[in-house]
Amino acid sequence: MRLRGDALGMLETSSIAAGVRATDQVLKTAQVHLVEACPISPGKFLVVFSGGVAEVEASLGAGRAICVPHLVDELLLPRVHADVAPAIERTGEIGELGVAIGVVETLSVAATIVGADAAAKAARVRLLEIGAGRGIGGKGFFTMTGEVAAVEAAAQAARAVVDLRGYHLHTEILAGPHATLARRVGRGLLRGDRQLGGGDEEE
Repeated sequence: MRLRGDALGMLETSSIAAGVRATDQVLKTAQVHLVEACPISPGKFLVVFSGGVAEVEASLGAGRAICVPHLVDELLLPRVHADVAPAIERTGEIGELGVAIGVVETLSVAATIVGADAAAKAARVRLLEIGAGRGIGGKGFFTMTGEVAAVEAAAQAARAVVDLRGYHLHTEILAGPHATLARRVGRGLLRGDRQLGGGDEEE
């Protein structure tokens, strides 16, 4: 699935119930596409949506207004890169991986999304997966692939914007990753091979 519209909005709440209500308000306020709505660690709720800048801004404001006491973080990202939403949804075609894989880990979901967007805009890389806080203590990470130099440049750009928030945790670049690991990247590093139809076979 490709991004619908050119903006991305996000609300993160400390209450699951408040997050569900905010999601309902977001969807009722303007014509936006729901990218993700789910509980995340530790007991928080995340809603991500896309659409036109005006629509996303209106929905973000309406959602924020009814969950203010429980609001943890928010994000409005105009002109978002088209790879971001599919990487969150994990609905993009994986295809053939590049020579290198990059993994950028952050301390918040919003920082992960901002970093992934910056990486995709900075160099010729393809975003594979954006892991948003589920089962990892509220942290986030994203993976990308491309030529080694491109992945290095993209990782540097991501770190620069994430460091502005003070939320960069760790970055690794793997040149020529093992095929068993490569099969998992982009298909859910946290979920194993359930989408691959088998276990880890020796190459």
